[in-house]
Amino acid sequence: MTLHLQSQELTKLLYSLSDLLQVQEQEQLCCYDLTSSECRTLSYLKRYPEHPITMNVLAKRLYLTRSGATRVVDKLSEKGYVIRKIHPGDRRACCIESTPQGSQLIDQIETEIDEYHQQILERLDPSMRHVVLAALQSLQSATDQVRHKKGSNKYK
Repeated sequence: MTLHLQSQELTKLLYSLSDLLQVQEQEQLCCYDLTSSECRTLSYLKRYPEHPITMNVLAKRLYLTRSGATRVVDKLSEKGYVIRKIHPGDRRACCIESTPQGSQLIDQIETEIDEYHQQILERLDPSMRHVVLAALQSLQSATDQVRHKKGSNKYK
């Protein structure tokens, strides 16, 4: 199979997988009245609790505009899942933190996601699980390299 045909097959597989995962995510998150961006924000805050997270950092890490990140944080704040605090190193900036309710909610959601992923992995041969995870790690790394290639055009 040529590189071009492999690229087309990868596109089809990624679209299909993305569609399946988005449907699952929407079904799950609607039970908690959260959007995907709100869930990703809570998850990010959970992974980096020791660092003050500013709106700019949050927007960059989640690939949102600053105004998009602000809207997400506003909604999470209204729901009682995050709070804004004055940044310890720069009083002009604010940082975002999960509330205990936000932390508890993301723990519950991530437990459900983990259980769902376990069900998927159970359907694979144990030797194939390692292959799938290694392949996804390699794909993520290659994607990151292409995305962050300095001085390049969009996809060249």
